[in-house]
Amino acid sequence: MNQYYQQQQQQQYYYYQQQQQQYYQQQQQPQQSKLTHLISQPSHPKPSTKQTTTTTTHKLKFNLNLSNFHPNSFNTNSRTINIHIHLPPPPRLLHLSHRSSCPTIPTIPTPNNRHQQNHHQNQNDNSSNKRPKTHHNQLEKFRCEECRQDYYNLMDLSNHLRNHIKCDYQDCKFEAIQNILDLHREDRHLIFKPGREPKKANPKPDGPLNATIQGLGYALKTQEEIDNWIQERKKKWPTKAVITQKKAHAEEKKQKILSELSNKHKNEHKKPETGVGQERPARRSSKYR
Repeated sequence: MNQYYQQQQQQQYYYYQQQQQQYYQQQQQPQQSKLTHLISQPSHPKPSTKQTTTTTTHKLKFNLNLSNFHPNSFNTNSRTINIHIHLPPPPRLLHLSHRSSCPTIPTIPTPNNRHQQNHHQNQNDNSSNKRPKTHHNQLEKFRCEECRQDYYNLMDLSNHLRNHIKCDYQDCKFEAIQNILDLHREDRHLIFKPGREPKKANPKPDGPLNATIQGLGYALKTQEEIDNWIQERKKKWPTKAVITQKKAHAEEKKQKILSELSNKHKNEHKKPETGVGQERPARRSSKYR
């Protein structure tokens, strides 16, 4: 982009120089005609009062010494004619040192550009008309402890509290919505709705009625029976000695089962022995061979 702007700047500068030269040429032609007219006239003494001319920075000043300008003139007095040419100010040079000072290139609006501009403008209008989002913090919540529900403003909480129903049990001050109140009655007051009663326990014991330990069928009446029962349970308690003893017993049982299976396999594949008085089976005839 910088090269593009530099090229544009150079083109503008060359164009300005050409215009300036053309302007000089156009101005010099009438000035030369005036000079010839002044030279043909007799010379007049220079006025005592000097005419001061103020020139701006954009004016060019020419001092022409007209002594001995014409070969046939006998006047030796020299005259100086001040010619002031007013020129338009030069164009301002572009500074391309920073991006912000770069001039903007005018764009020709096309149908696509117009559509995009209208689309962006509509988006900005819609964004300005939108309601700003409210970010809710945890500190802004209002909680109903009985129902365990949170609300973000007091209006919603007050509407929820209007739907609370008070518990009708004696001296109970609990209030909540209907489903929470039903759970409260079942849990605190054992008041169940129809169809929600808990199942009744089996009144019949699974052992003898005179059993000391219900459900196992043990009837321990004397202290000796109780001590024997405890001693048997201690033997089966999973201590280190009991665990090692059980492992050894399981290994012996495993070896015994493997030996029995191997003997059985050998007896099945053993060849039958032929006795002395037993006849051998008859051979098949040769014609079938």
